[in-house]
Amino acid sequence: TTETAIRSVQWFRNGQHVLSAGDDGVVRVWHLQNAKSPVLECRGHGDAIRCAKLWQKTDIHALVATGSYDHTVRLWNVQNLQSEDGNDNRCQSVLDHGAPVEALQWVKSANPNVPMWLVSAGGTQLKVWNPASGTSVCSIDAQHRKTITCLLSMPRHDRENQTIQMRLITAGLDGLVRIHVCDEATGQVRFVHGVRLNNVAITSMAWAALPVARFWM
Repeated sequence: TTETAIRSVQWFRNGQHVLSAGDDGVVRVWHLQNAKSPVLECRGHGDAIRCAKLWQKTDIHALVATGSYDHTVRLWNVQNLQSEDGNDNRCQSVLDHGAPVEALQWVKSANPNVPMWLVSAGGTQLKVWNPASGTSVCSIDAQHRKTITCLLSMPRHDRENQTIQMRLITAGLDGLVRIHVCDEATGQVRFVHGVRLNNVAITSMAWAALPVARFWM
């Protein structure tokens, strides 16, 4: 257990490990059979971690991205949990978003040189990163008036072209929802539509894979 608020929890594919991160700025990995102490602690953020997203290509290949109020996104190697490697060996990249980071999302890549795109949201900006090189490939104003608080990706079936296109949905303290198109080959993002659903802040979103995809806040 920790004495500060936990902001994000992620399951590993093996069903035995859980990752947590929160206001103390530390990433922890726990084993369910011994939850009294973590099997791994990763330190480096200078402020609270607000979001964490785990990506696993296989059961043993694991990478986690964390976003913090210190304006950075960090990528951590969290595979080989039996290893005694120090924290310095776990941090792969430090990415400067330029504002407190509130949300992260992995997005499928159609580029053979990029395993997945990583999207970060902070302030009113969206940034897309190539996690393999640690470089930003796209930065846009998401057309929010206040801070973006949540971000999700949702597939959209284009019946005319018989293709699946990814949509990035953002919502924020301004009560606005913004919909963006993400190019899986280049990582470029562009705004396509926006709606105001209510006059109160939106802090969470989810979608369900129904015959017609729907999302809730």
